[in-house]
Amino acid sequence: MNTLNKIIVGCGFISIALACSEDYPTYATEECNLNFVYYNNSGNPYTTDEITDEMCETNFSFMYSGEEATRDTIWFDIATMGNLSNEDRPIALQQFQVNGADNAEAGTHYVAFDDPEIAQFYQIPANANRASIPVILLRNDPTLEERTVVLKFGFKENDYFKSGYDTLSMHTIYITDRLAQPSNWDELGYFGSYGEQKHLLMIEWTGNTWDEDYIEELVEGDYAYITYLAQWMKNKLDEENAKRLADPNIGDIYREKDGTPVEFPGY
Repeated sequence: MNTLNKIIVGCGFISIALACSEDYPTYATEECNLNFVYYNNSGNPYTTDEITDEMCETNFSFMYSGEEATRDTIWFDIATMGNLSNEDRPIALQQFQVNGADNAEAGTHYVAFDDPEIAQFYQIPANANRASIPVILLRNDPTLEERTVVLKFGFKENDYFKSGYDTLSMHTIYITDRLAQPSNWDELGYFGSYGEQKHLLMIEWTGNTWDEDYIEELVEGDYAYITYLAQWMKNKLDEENAKRLADPNIGDIYREKDGTPVEFPGY
């Protein structure tokens, strides 16, 4: 897979967008700041007071990258506050440790932010106030098949930039190699609580990924189709469970790993 293969995950689009112009003051100083940027489903920028914690998080699974993939990339849009420059300006990122979490490790779970491989992408071009930057995730840790690590990162001050607004200065990626709950799962409605076994059945029965991108397509489309799918899933589960109960080699319904029955409430 191409090192910089584009992946779109997160709530709606992981692309990040700058708020409306009235939300940002005019600068008379030389200080320049950086912000991640988040767009709504219509492609319009969110204002700072519209930013939620969910927008600043991404659930990523190598399960969607293919069996042979050893790395994948998430692209983030960033924007500057302050004056433009007639020369390229480098930016810097840094990781922040999350207490009580399995924190990602540079070189194992992601390409270090100061790695020369990506230095060419970590800059604001001359006379520009926006750029897209990559975070390259690595599939070097086989324990990701059983756990999730956390990569919380944000801007690091350098000679050119400081961090901007608190709500737009950091992002968190949850990295795993198993099915993970899409951040916009609750937008579906009618499908009940998330479960890995449920997710796997939805993929098997429909041939769709049911990841954040696919869910976003559904939510932006005909909502009547979502209610149809929810009821179809419930009926399908009832049929499959009946077959499993009648099979002496199985004799049980579909369950999650903790023994909780898989359920689709339907519509």
